[in-house]
Amino acid sequence: MTIPINPYIAGNPVGGSDAFIGRADVLREVLRTLRSPNENALLLYGQRRIGKTSVLQELRQRLPQEGPYQPVYFDLQDQASLPIGQLLQELASRINQDLQLKLLPLDQDNAEDTFQTQFLPQVLRRLPEDSSVVLLLDEFDVLDSPAQGQASAAFFPYLRTLLTANSQRLQFIFVIGRRPDDLTTLTTSVFKATRAYPVSLLSSADTTNLVQLAARNESLTWPDTAVAQVYALTGGHPFLSQQLCQELWEQLYHEDPDNVPVVDATQVDAAVPATLSGARQALEWLWDGLNPAERVVAAALAEAGPSAITQTELEQRLQDSGVRILIGELQHAPRVLQDWDLIVATEGGFRFRMELLRRWIAERKPLSRVQDEIDRIQPLADNLFQAAYGFYGGSQLEQAIPLLKQAIGLNPNHLKANQLLVEIFLAQGQLEEARQLLETLYQYQPAVAKPRLIQTWLLQAEAEREEEARLALYEQILQVDENQPEAAQKYRLIWTNRAETALADDDLETALAAFKKAGLLKKVIKIEIQIKERQFERDVQELTQLEQAQKYKEAFNLAQMMHQHYREYADILPDLQLLAQKIRLDEYYQQALEAFLHQDRDIAKVLFAAVIQIEPDYRDAIAYLLLVVKDIDVFSLQKALRRLKDRITFLSGLVILSILLIFILIVGTITSN
Repeated sequence: MTIPINPYIAGNPVGGSDAFIGRADVLREVLRTLRSPNENALLLYGQRRIGKTSVLQELRQRLPQEGPYQPVYFDLQDQASLPIGQLLQELASRINQDLQLKLLPLDQDNAEDTFQTQFLPQVLRRLPEDSSVVLLLDEFDVLDSPAQGQASAAFFPYLRTLLTANSQRLQFIFVIGRRPDDLTTLTTSVFKATRAYPVSLLSSADTTNLVQLAARNESLTWPDTAVAQVYALTGGHPFLSQQLCQELWEQLYHEDPDNVPVVDATQVDAAVPATLSGARQALEWLWDGLNPAERVVAAALAEAGPSAITQTELEQRLQDSGVRILIGELQHAPRVLQDWDLIVATEGGFRFRMELLRRWIAERKPLSRVQDEIDRIQPLADNLFQAAYGFYGGSQLEQAIPLLKQAIGLNPNHLKANQLLVEIFLAQGQLEEARQLLETLYQYQPAVAKPRLIQTWLLQAEAEREEEARLALYEQILQVDENQPEAAQKYRLIWTNRAETALADDDLETALAAFKKAGLLKKVIKIEIQIKERQFERDVQELTQLEQAQKYKEAFNLAQMMHQHYREYADILPDLQLLAQKIRLDEYYQQALEAFLHQDRDIAKVLFAAVIQIEPDYRDAIAYLLLVVKDIDVFSLQKALRRLKDRITFLSGLVILSILLIFILIVGTITSN
């Protein structure tokens, strides 16, 4: 039985093999450039691991079939630090090898001159007259760095002369791993007349062709749903598609090596963890190709999930991660990520194009782990911080301060610059400046700012003469850390002293509020009992006054409230039933009068008796009752007594008092009968 071969190739270029899929647009653009009489160079660019090297390798094999082209592939990845003479030697050696020539190697001491004036003319003479040499220069942007020395500084001016030396017979395809806009001025000057074309993601159709590689060698069967799931996860990224299919192929054959497996969507999903593990180095390399602002934004978008998030939601996530102000680099980052085909703009905002990449970033590069990137978003700000840190290390604090302020002005989110400036302010005793900076920092980096902010508040409280100001500072501390021991102790002491002072002035309400602030529960309970006792006494007095004024309804309402609030005084609370009866006194009295006027003595007698039983001295109920029962006209007697009092004014008060006492005895006798 023939052992099936895994047709998927992940990690290595696939140009020139059956695994190379798509890129018809790129190949078409290359041929258009090479056939143009007015152009002899094209700049291809794209994100890392997008398949640029595979494109060059495919061109290396295919160009001779498309016309009189002699392709030479030259990788500059390890050539950046070489002197220009050695770099040209390496290039000449590669031309000899790819074109199968045996020209003499260059003399390094005079390589710049001999390469252009002797070596290249010899190469062209050895080739058919109508043919051209096409230099396929891979990873060309590694030269785009001032730190690389002579290769970058000297090669670019030299290259400009080569571009114009023989435009019909010497042509160039440059490949870079960054956007043309991100190149330095020196490099851009070389390409100012060169068209740029992106190497992007594969289309859905091309991704389908890639996935179906296993169907073509009859090692896997791919239903449409499974193919669609691959595209949903990879977004057409060739490396991720190859990696996912490679892992899936290995898993399925490990489980059942004797049959041709049929892939389903759930199996595709199950292969994701192994895919991300196998692609770790490639994904790290892709991540390293992003600048700090792009990493921060990518991490924020990845954490948001597979759905799109709005610009407002993105900004909120950045603020939650410690970004106080969305400086220009952060505002620009989403557009760069779109240019790199990492994210796509939708009506609802932004989302990742490659779900696999999003999952990897969310797991491996969450916002909480990329905090240092925020400091590096603005390179000049970070350089200023580094210079300030040098002054700080040399105890030159005054020299460090303006540099740190400049750094924070350029990048307000620079955490280390803010922290270092706080340390300097504290060292100099500038507590207010330190406090203002820390309070701002606390809004977006609470965990970092909290210890120093509490320390600063404590120092300010210690120096503060006004008790109210000290109290406000302690309250701020306890809002941040309710268990901060020093602030809690001094806060409690201030309120305890205020409570004791109020207690000495018999101001129970103020004392109660202060003891509550101090958190002294036993004191609070004791004062609450005292306040309640006093209130009960006031309510009893008010109830007595209402009854004396015969305002029984108000008295009844007050008594009800007392029964609800003073349950512990149940034995001495007013009689609600009796008060309820007293509320009806006036009603009984009016009904008794009406019966009396209508000569209905029996009803009048009963009603007046009921009134007297509830309230013996209610109005003149007793007088009416005597009139009804005994025909004793108390009212006439009262008038006669008043006349008698007027006539015998000479009688002493003792005599008048005796007469009144006799009258009361008579009335009492009548009532008892």
